[in-house]
Amino acid sequence: MNFSTFINEHFTPHCHATLAASSQASYRLACTSLQRVFGSLELSELTVPIGISGFAEISRLNSRLGHRSLAHLRAILSAVITHAIRLGLLPLTSGTLTKYIVLPKRGNTRVQHAYTLPQVQAILATLTGLPRVAVALAAYAGLRSAEISGLMWQDWRDDCLYIERAVWRGIVGRTKNQASCAPVPVIAPLAAILEQWKQETGGNGYMLASAVGGSIRIDRLAQASVRPAVEKIPLPWTGVHAFRRSCATLLYQAGIPDLTIARILRHGSVETTRRCYIKSTSADLRAAMEALQ
Repeated sequence: MNFSTFINEHFTPHCHATLAASSQASYRLACTSLQRVFGSLELSELTVPIGISGFAEISRLNSRLGHRSLAHLRAILSAVITHAIRLGLLPLTSGTLTKYIVLPKRGNTRVQHAYTLPQVQAILATLTGLPRVAVALAAYAGLRSAEISGLMWQDWRDDCLYIERAVWRGIVGRTKNQASCAPVPVIAPLAAILEQWKQETGGNGYMLASAVGGSIRIDRLAQASVRPAVEKIPLPWTGVHAFRRSCATLLYQAGIPDLTIARILRHGSVETTRRCYIKSTSADLRAAMEALQ
């Protein structure tokens, strides 16, 4: 069986059955890139040298891919191989293949930005209505965009937000992983914003409802309202996810252990929190050097 056939007939259905909608989309894009270079290969023909040359070709075809994106593709390839092993289509020894695939030397093209607390407060001060509530949920509770879209008013109880669903581009589905279902405590500034919004909207159905009563798309809301407000301040715009990174970074700066931060953000692994969400600022570096002094 060749690589593309396995992806289409086995791996994609497996992803559809086990992943959240947003993750499915990410995997589809990754598989498309992998199929361009490995598609015609038989699964058993995939070797480390072929993998190395394949990723060099992927890098050549898309010069905008940074090292982080290439590493993500390699992780998806590893998942493909693992599933093939589960189905008995590859030997167990194939499971370590991607460990030896060296990625092309590339810089990170995307800046992983996190806002400071004064910046978050300045952004919230410029926003009203839906955009303000969405940013507050991301920055003060660390929610993902699909989780914000999926929040309903009954999910806010006992001073917590219970993350019970995710809505990605109108598709209602499960949360990203089992850890994501954990409740998130609501701090006072967020509670005040939510209470005001509840009084304005009546507090029924989706917390951020569209004009027809369904869930609103956070990506469209961000591009239409949040991004212009952020850039007018002016501050850099690197997407709604920057507010989730801000939540992690602000907690870390407040002295909260990274393991606790991982639980608040509901990551499956604390390494994800450390590597991708806790960001050092120039103020952190200055404070560290002053402590050394």
